[in-house]
Amino acid sequence: MGIALILTAAAPSGIASAALSSPASLGTSADGTSLGAALIYGDCDNDGDVDSSDFAWFKQYLLTPGYTYISSLDLNIDNSVNSIDFAIMKQYLLGIIDTLPYGNSGDTEAPTAPTALECTSKTVNSVALKWSASSDNLGVTGYEIYKDGVPAGTSYTTSYTVTGLNAGTLYSFTVIARDAAGNLSPASSALQVTTQFNSNAKLIALTFDDGPSPVTSLILDKLEQYNITASFFVIGQNINDETKSILQRQLSLGCEINNHSWTHSYMSGMTAAQITDEINKTSNAIYHAVGVWPKFFRPPYMSISNTMYETIELPFICGISCNDWEPSVSAEARAAAILNSVREGDIILLHDFYGNTQTVDALDAIIQGLLDKGFSFVTVSEMFEQKGVNPNVKYRLWTNVAK
Repeated sequence: MGIALILTAAAPSGIASAALSSPASLGTSADGTSLGAALIYGDCDNDGDVDSSDFAWFKQYLLTPGYTYISSLDLNIDNSVNSIDFAIMKQYLLGIIDTLPYGNSGDTEAPTAPTALECTSKTVNSVALKWSASSDNLGVTGYEIYKDGVPAGTSYTTSYTVTGLNAGTLYSFTVIARDAAGNLSPASSALQVTTQFNSNAKLIALTFDDGPSPVTSLILDKLEQYNITASFFVIGQNINDETKSILQRQLSLGCEINNHSWTHSYMSGMTAAQITDEINKTSNAIYHAVGVWPKFFRPPYMSISNTMYETIELPFICGISCNDWEPSVSAEARAAAILNSVREGDIILLHDFYGNTQTVDALDAIIQGLLDKGFSFVTVSEMFEQKGVNPNVKYRLWTNVAK
């Protein structure tokens, strides 16, 4: 996982690629003898300064076949000159690090893991990422970006765009920092991103109400089996230390967590203060459990009032249903009801409350049937994003999202 540099520039003016003239202040060889008082690290052209001309010289030096060790270019003092030293010079010239040399081979302290990894934009074949910088006693010299556990590129800043991706595909990204001595940080938290779908894609959003519960875990097994995502509208009072791991797993699979009130009560008769309490307690519980804020709200029992619309800032979501809260409705009937009524842009409303295993049993038929009809699965947020529709419409209860 070394830092890979593509060095393609032509030789700088006055420098022959076949025979580079060495700096006068060479220091010593790699045998560990004295560096000497005249050594100026990074001063390739011997003008007493380290600047862009030295950067160009160093680049050509690395391009020269069979180049020999020059201690003044060993900028991390590890008895070798390579692309890591070149990266250190670049960091120095950019003002990211203050002094040369930088680091030494005896350092074993790894950088901290990059944090706050996020997607800033995406297309059908690319995802733009950014993150918060790692810290290190020597200083960070680069970041390795991974896609589904495989190296995808190297960045010398805290952003990177991964290209060559497939449309409408879920990817997992992580970032690892490298310091001047070559130590690697732990990986950042994984970020799940689905690339944009092609404009002619048929989109559908699976949603589940009333969790988290043990049934939620069974549903996540099905989603993982088919490599699809869904949105979960959770009841705030169901969030606790035992169910926190379920929410974490939802996010790790690229799913979305939204608000379904604190007590799952009829809210249409509540005062504004009572409504606010139901919403805020649930949103805060989600955030404190997994660090994300819900983007949508689904009213319990679809019981709504103008006071609710005027008090709750989140868009209201409904969906097509199959009465899967009724024990008398079989798994086969649930699947048939969805597959016979679904249309492009629909939000499908199902339930993951405790004991509702018939919906779990129906999922194979529902998911495979929708795939056979050519549908692609998205979260509720992705549905609005892909359609280019603003969900923030007062007095609107969304069941289908049309362009």
